[in-house]
Amino acid sequence: MRRFGSSTLFGLGVAVMLVFLAGCAAPANKPPTDRPDGKAPTEQTPEKPAAPSAEEQGKAVVQALKEKDMNKLARMVHPDKGIRFSPYGYVDADKDLTFKPAAIGKLFEDNNVYEWGTYDGSGEPIKLKFAEYYAKFIYDADFAKAPQTSVNKTIGKGNMANNMSEAYPAARYDFVEYHYSGFDKKFEGMDWKSLRLVFEKDGSRLLLVGIVHDQWTI
Repeated sequence: MRRFGSSTLFGLGVAVMLVFLAGCAAPANKPPTDRPDGKAPTEQTPEKPAAPSAEEQGKAVVQALKEKDMNKLARMVHPDKGIRFSPYGYVDADKDLTFKPAAIGKLFEDNNVYEWGTYDGSGEPIKLKFAEYYAKFIYDADFAKAPQTSVNKTIGKGNMANNMSEAYPAARYDFVEYHYSGFDKKFEGMDWKSLRLVFEKDGSRLLLVGIVHDQWTI
């Protein structure tokens, strides 16, 4: 039997060790890939969440109105233009009252009486505190559960002129309407009510700039 010297055995051991180490290291240096060309997949940048649609933004606003959460509402309002409040379907850009976000958060605590326009029929001035105006000309029905909604399309139509397209041109604004066709059959639809929320398009954002209440008028 042939005997190997210690130096030969040492050389063989080193060679075996090098082969073993090379075999272990090779897979670690090769990145995983599912591509047919053998190249490592590129790292993808996470997609940004899509901006809320007019319908989604409307839901958030009408829910804030229902809950009387004016601080939440203020965060969705145009920071410079504020909200214009219109008691009827005709938007009077010169006379309808406008409140900026800083004031909106405190409106329910505001005891000042404001003149919001004139009553349909009598022509008398609408002089109310905000809480009273809210009950009569904003959330006088549960609009969060309105059976009919539309985006950029008017549902409620009465005798009063509707100038939404002139006051809020479609190129710059979206609006969402919440509508009840009536509440008592004996009135044959003459007790309909609508709430329109108007949003200005600001890049990818939709900022609340108008709350238009509408109803059957004389």
